[in-house]
Amino acid sequence: MNEGIHTRVAPAAPFRDPALDPRQSWFNLGAIIIATVLATSVAGLLMIALNYAAHGSKRLSWGLRIAALALVAPFVVAFSHVLLVLSYNHDSSFTWIDLTISMLIQAMIVGALAYWLQGEELSARYRARLPMRSWLASAGLIAGVWATLMLWFLLLALGLRAIAGG
Repeated sequence: MNEGIHTRVAPAAPFRDPALDPRQSWFNLGAIIIATVLATSVAGLLMIALNYAAHGSKRLSWGLRIAALALVAPFVVAFSHVLLVLSYNHDSSFTWIDLTISMLIQAMIVGALAYWLQGEELSARYRARLPMRSWLASAGLIAGVWATLMLWFLLLALGLRAIAGG
């Protein structure tokens, strides 16, 4: 009865979660927290942004990168400068404690943010034993963040010098 009638049905493409793509490596939560301790919240936020890029959210990734470098970095530099001045003027023997507490607070905030934003995806990748980015990549990012922060410190110093008229 239906001779000569052929229908072609394309097979449905399997749903693929971009978070479970084995070709893309992500920074794990431990790397994000350690980078935040070693190189402020800027490093942790950049790692979160790079995870979004690996996930395929390019626009969100670039927005977070720009926010981290253009907004968070100068704030961290200014806050650290004020903290150093206040701590040194009060009692310089406790300056290292103040800075350590500041870094640990940043690590807790960024770690909680990373877990809230990407915790499910990172857990799924861990359970599937998918590759994560190497510690060498983390070290390179930390070095880049330190260089960026030093440039912001230099700009702050030059700005303060210009304001002071020196």
